Amino acid sequence: MNNKILIAVIIVLVIIGGFFLFNKEDEEPIVTEEIDLSGVVTHEVILTADGYIPEDITIKKGEAVIFRTTEGNLFWPASNIHPSHTIYPEFDPKIPVSPDETWAFVFDELGAWKYHDHLNPIYRGVINVVE
Repeated sequence: MNNKILIAVIIVLVIIGGFFLFNKEDEEPIVTEEIDLSGVVTHEVILTADGYIPEDITIKKGEAVIFRTTEGNLFWPASNIHPSHTIYPEFDPKIPVSPDETWAFVFDELGAWKYHDHLNPIYRGVINVVE
């Protein structure tokens, strides 16, 4: 009987510890340096309750995508593969973005760049960069 109680307590502590360890949405975002987008063609991608809109977008090399959300929660657009973001590692703000802020990235590499929301990876999209 005591072993069952001890095991139950350990399981509850592991679950609670995991919640605090992996619940990154409560973190305060760090302010990142602004990039100068003057003279750069920009496109907007919005994270909504239904996912990224547009989910698939084609832009030219050297153009920027500005990411924002309408959900009122921190968000974190980043290149695949989750969670390491190693396919296009520069395409990653490295921190959560505040819901009242935007994050912009200038795409200098040709390709079809799949990405996700690092805080909620069910939300995905593709940025197709062409000449």
